[in-house]
Amino acid sequence: MKKKVINPQEYTFCFRLGIRDCHKLRTGKCSLHYSLEEYTFIKNREKIEGIDSKECGVDYCRKLANDIDYWQFDDSNTGIFGTILSCGHISLDDGQHRTCVAKQLGIKNLTFSNLSQSDDFVCGVCHRKNLEKNMSVDKEDVFKHKNRQKKLSPFLFLDDEYLYNR
Repeated sequence: MKKKVINPQEYTFCFRLGIRDCHKLRTGKCSLHYSLEEYTFIKNREKIEGIDSKECGVDYCRKLANDIDYWQFDDSNTGIFGTILSCGHISLDDGQHRTCVAKQLGIKNLTFSNLSQSDDFVCGVCHRKNLEKNMSVDKEDVFKHKNRQKKLSPFLFLDDEYLYNR
């Protein structure tokens, strides 16, 4: 295992999440960006809907943010596993929510339990972009593919392209 500490602000991550895994993907707004009034309203609604204890619930990432001191010690096993790929992006095998929360909170040191490097592969997003660029397909087909991809759960995306724009 190659334990490594990185500054997540300096990297772009390739996430594989869906509407059942991420509050922003489910609702359009990250749970860390709600005011207290918005949070309370959504929390009450999610209790009724039975979503409050799920990864896509309003509390999931907020609890991770509150517990960051517990899981972010440099000498701890954070359970975050990833690979730095040839495109420069980090593909995450485990710890997507913790990585996203750390980046959103501006954390400068994030410990990966294992961070390997691969010069042989690009992330799924770059792979898809390369395929689209090199294929001679009708633009309407590409548009349909992108719309279909947005509706699928989970789907691949780069955090800097989707998560942090408010």
